[in-house]
Amino acid sequence: IVGTPAYMSPEQAAGRLDLLGPTVDVYSLGATLYHLLTGKAPFTGELNDLIPQVQTGRFAPPRQHNRRIPRPLQAICLRAMALQPRDRYPSARDLALDVERYLADDKVDAYEEPLGVRAWRWIRNHQTAVFSMIAATTVALAGLSLGVVLLGAANKRERLAKEEATTNYVEAVKQRQRAEEN
Repeated sequence: IVGTPAYMSPEQAAGRLDLLGPTVDVYSLGATLYHLLTGKAPFTGELNDLIPQVQTGRFAPPRQHNRRIPRPLQAICLRAMALQPRDRYPSARDLALDVERYLADDKVDAYEEPLGVRAWRWIRNHQTAVFSMIAATTVALAGLSLGVVLLGAANKRERLAKEEATTNYVEAVKQRQRAEEN
């Protein structure tokens, strides 16, 4: 076994030198990210206790230590520290790209975001379009409301005019009848 036990991959801790490759470095980088996020190494204890923990991948997720750690960042860390090499990032570059996407407030590969989070990111990244749509909608609603009020007033005036015309017609008919009687 060669390496710092708290930061070595399970295959290193098992002494499986035939399995060493780029994913071993990815695991160590993930363990370093874990330490940066939580302030402590992923594995602690005496060497005799530490090696079995590393081999089985038994460590607390970063958010268990600090709930303020963003979920996408935890997902990146957990994917980098996956027990099986095939479940990790294929290379340190892929890990770095996911971290860069997180820092740029983009979607990361390691985390499936809820719809609300994706929508909020889209709104933040397209503020001009969103504010333009809100302004256009506000103007349209104001125009429609004004139109409804004006149409309502016009309908009321028309109804009153009809009622007055009907009243005048009835009065005229009465006066004609009186005139004919006279």
